[in-house]
Amino acid sequence: MSNNSYLVNCTLKTANSAEVQAEGAQFKVLSTGANKIPVPWFFCFEEEDLVDVHDEMENSAGEKVIFTYKAPVTEVEKAIQNLKNSKALMIAFCKNEALGLQYWEKAMSDLEGLEYPYLMLDPQEVFYLNDPDEEAKEFIKCFSRDEHAFKSIELLTFYQADALPYELIEFYASKRLSDSARIKNSVSMDMGINSVDTSSWVEPQSDAPEVKIAQQARRPWWKFW
Repeated sequence: MSNNSYLVNCTLKTANSAEVQAEGAQFKVLSTGANKIPVPWFFCFEEEDLVDVHDEMENSAGEKVIFTYKAPVTEVEKAIQNLKNSKALMIAFCKNEALGLQYWEKAMSDLEGLEYPYLMLDPQEVFYLNDPDEEAKEFIKCFSRDEHAFKSIELLTFYQADALPYELIEFYASKRLSDSARIKNSVSMDMGINSVDTSSWVEPQSDAPEVKIAQQARRPWWKFW
């Protein structure tokens, strides 16, 4: 079972999934990042959007403990503006202008028409892929909104900086992608809410074997609930 991050649209201004449940707030899990936090999600928020989250859980001895960390929540309109202002940053992170622009444009499109007023990012499960306290500290560094954040973002997205993602339409349409690093980076660069129109795609002739691509879940089950 994977450790997931969640991008959530809800009626309550909180970054605590347990609080959303306890208050009976309306919500929709927009996208799930499996064993990662997708790159565009970071650019929807600023450092000032980080709030304290206190999660109660059981340790290996069955004792209840409180894990405290910071996670972001903001108004949808502000998230859209933050992402709009992050165009140059996403392109710089991608290290390719054309590809970075494709994934940024899709991310902007994915945020259109959200039903509820707030957008929150729940990263907790991903922290537990390593030392959760150290990962939580690294997570905060991702919101400096400059290139100093890139190394921390790479760590939490498991992004391979020496590989480019595939072109967006090729990533969604082709059944013959063979470069695992490029596939993983494409998943990381994808906002993951909506699909892509691939009707214009023509598969180039290739002798490469067909492979299955594990993309981000579009309508996941929130395992907390």
